Amino acid sequence: MRKVESGQYEDAIPQFDLVIRGLPILAQAYYGRGVAFIKQEQKQEELGLADLNKAIELKADYAEAYHERGALLIRQDKTDAGTADLRQALELYEADNNETGAAEIRQLLEGS
Repeated sequence: MRKVESGQYEDAIPQFDLVIRGLPILAQAYYGRGVAFIKQEQKQEELGLADLNKAIELKADYAEAYHERGALLIRQDKTDAGTADLRQALELYEADNNETGAAEIRQLLEGS
């Protein structure tokens, strides 16, 4: 995740590929690769969306994955689905007492 956090998205993707090959049930790896696909210079949003879907399939309470997927869907003009994901992320953040995440979601929901 460090390469994603530092903006080295292109470098992160092959590393996540290796993790996923070794641990195909690790939701965090799909999430990280999905974010990298979405945020790299040559965006690959459909691949990113597929990975976020897989992360949520593996870990149904993955607030960050709902957050990223919701924001992506809204950017793709799929506002209803995106808003539903953001609301799910908000609920999960609040349940986890993650006020920073919840505040980010509230801000996104106000703008959509």
